[in-house]
Amino acid sequence: MKYAIINGQRAEATKGARGTCPACGSEMIARICKTKVDHWAHKSKQNCDIWWEPETVWHREWKNCFDAEWQEVIHKDEITGEIHIADVTTPHGWTIEIQHSPMDDEERKARNSFYKKIAWVIDGTRRKTDIGQLNRLLTNGVSLKTKFPTVAVNPDNKNRLLTEWHNKDSLVFFDFRQSDRNRQRIIWFALPKLKPEDAYIPAFTNYLFLQAFPASCFIGIHINGVFDQFFTREIYEHVLQYCKELYNIRKRYMNERFPNPNLSWLMA
Repeated sequence: MKYAIINGQRAEATKGARGTCPACGSEMIARICKTKVDHWAHKSKQNCDIWWEPETVWHREWKNCFDAEWQEVIHKDEITGEIHIADVTTPHGWTIEIQHSPMDDEERKARNSFYKKIAWVIDGTRRKTDIGQLNRLLTNGVSLKTKFPTVAVNPDNKNRLLTEWHNKDSLVFFDFRQSDRNRQRIIWFALPKLKPEDAYIPAFTNYLFLQAFPASCFIGIHINGVFDQFFTREIYEHVLQYCKELYNIRKRYMNERFPNPNLSWLMA
């Protein structure tokens, strides 16, 4: 954990420091590491949050992109008493989970259900072959002429990240630590799966991603059957434009009876 409680205040780990866990109140000791990020650990070596995992440098860098008071926010289910510590929780009620380690489908669904409004940032570099799979997926997809580069991809093509993470219950972003031509860091956004055949991947700069959450002027987007708040007006207008263009693309391919059977998924 990045924070423990010392004299009633949240504090980061320093050499020799001791504190208490903000979630369970048990004693914590500071771990100062040369190869890992400095952190707090339970003295009992037993975490009170079963979802908690050691943080990588990449994980901590993402967390530090957000205000300190948004980091490591405690969530408690008042009915069951279940407690979890979110990586980031925004004032608008969105939980952002930053994930490097592998995760099974059961835990992913459990986190989506617990936090309700959740966005994932997934480390795409954990497996060396995932970047090649993404490039093939984008190469074989259909590029849409949208404000933000967007590719309609065939979900039937084998892609482990989409198989593992693409769903209708959360927002999912893949970080391959890439940069665009302007040397701005970009991440890939798998638009929520509203139909089994849907798989559309826009590229966003990190700047736009970070601006989407703290912005005060939020616009509703339809996710999982209800309207909720996520996109800034700029991004939301892009999504509207994107949906209109997608409809026209599908209609055009249908009217022209596009002969390429490999693109039949676009006409679903």
